[in-house]
Amino acid sequence: MTGAVPANDTAFRSLKGVLAHLCHPPLSDRRFWMAQGMVVVVLLVHLDAGLARGRTLLWAPEFVWILPLLVPVIYAGAVFGPSGSLGAALEGIIVVVPEAILMPESTVGQWATTSTLALVLVTALLIGDRFEGQRTLAKARAAAKMPGALPEPEECFRLAFDNNIAGMIITDLDGRIVQVNRSYCAMIDYPVEELLGHDVVSFTHPGDKDKTAEMYRRLASGEVDQVGDIKRYLRKDGTVVSGDVLSGVVKNDGGAPIYCVSSIKDATEDHALAAQLSHQALHDPLTKLGNRVLFEDRFSLARAQTARRGGWDAVLLVDIDDFKVVNDTFGHQVGDLLLVELAHRLENLTRTSDTLCRFGGDEFLYLAAGLASPDEAETVARRLAGGWAEPFLLEGARFEQRASIGVVICDLSSEGYDQMLRDADIAMYEAKRRGKGRHVVFTPDMSPRTATSL
Repeated sequence: MTGAVPANDTAFRSLKGVLAHLCHPPLSDRRFWMAQGMVVVVLLVHLDAGLARGRTLLWAPEFVWILPLLVPVIYAGAVFGPSGSLGAALEGIIVVVPEAILMPESTVGQWATTSTLALVLVTALLIGDRFEGQRTLAKARAAAKMPGALPEPEECFRLAFDNNIAGMIITDLDGRIVQVNRSYCAMIDYPVEELLGHDVVSFTHPGDKDKTAEMYRRLASGEVDQVGDIKRYLRKDGTVVSGDVLSGVVKNDGGAPIYCVSSIKDATEDHALAAQLSHQALHDPLTKLGNRVLFEDRFSLARAQTARRGGWDAVLLVDIDDFKVVNDTFGHQVGDLLLVELAHRLENLTRTSDTLCRFGGDEFLYLAAGLASPDEAETVARRLAGGWAEPFLLEGARFEQRASIGVVICDLSSEGYDQMLRDADIAMYEAKRRGKGRHVVFTPDMSPRTATSL
């Protein structure tokens, strides 16, 4: 019987797969019944030819009338593949053999009939396999939308290069541009004519030129075959484009580098978003100062540098005196404005080598790094105190504001970050105990119970 086309091509190539599909004919497919009808017609023709020959009405031997069985065999093979052609052949054999037994022929005729049936069976296998191969190839081409043969590798590269949504450039080993695609031209807003023959470094951000030159040196020397990096480029109008770059070297048959190919994805928006998220994670949303996460990172870096170079670091904890009174009297909105204004004043007093952060609530942390002597820490504290020397004018109200500062001096023997915060907190509360509006340097004899007594 004819069978349906299986989804797995391997089944067609195995006898087990063909037999499995012979046992499950597609009874709902009208092409299956058309093949069956052809087999029946061949049987009727064969019977009629046998009867006519028995009456000497036909001269042709009986086995000749088995050959029309090739018609349903070819049709079923074209439609269903090997299972179809083999099924049609087996059906023909099954219906012809009883007729040959009931109407015996001569020995020569029997051998001729048997040979003809064997020929039909072999033809069925060959035709089915042939048609299945053509069907598989046609499906593959249709799926890939390639009606003809695959293009040559060079043509494939050209298509990928020209039509790539990422910027693509080909340079010689010195970094001179040999070819570019449309996406790269659009990314940096230069026409092809102004790019070809020029050094790619010419269109690179000044801060990344050394990195670009080093990349080409490593590729040209054979030190690496591929390099990935993040680089900035300059558009024709001077604006900066950030790109994720992947560069590789192409070699000749002898293994020597001959030119470089780079793919540049415009990641300006992605990098800007990442920078924004990173800034939000490390900065206070109200005052825009760094937060305690950033401060801890800067503190670790400062301690590592001081350990190498020598010297001292100092941490100052600034706490606004009587801030609760401001909130309770004027409202939290005015309190927030006071925090923002104080942050702005302290920021203007911060050295470029130091770090100012909002620790939380009405407290600020200041890191004075690389001090020449412990006495400089008190100089920093007095400078910060100038931040509230002038009154604050907020919402039509005038504020005379003060703050207490706890100072911790860190040397090579100092303990870690957490201990430093505890010591700064103790010194700050000691400053409040002594009358507020002043700074106090932590000493080991200060009791932590000072904080709970205020």
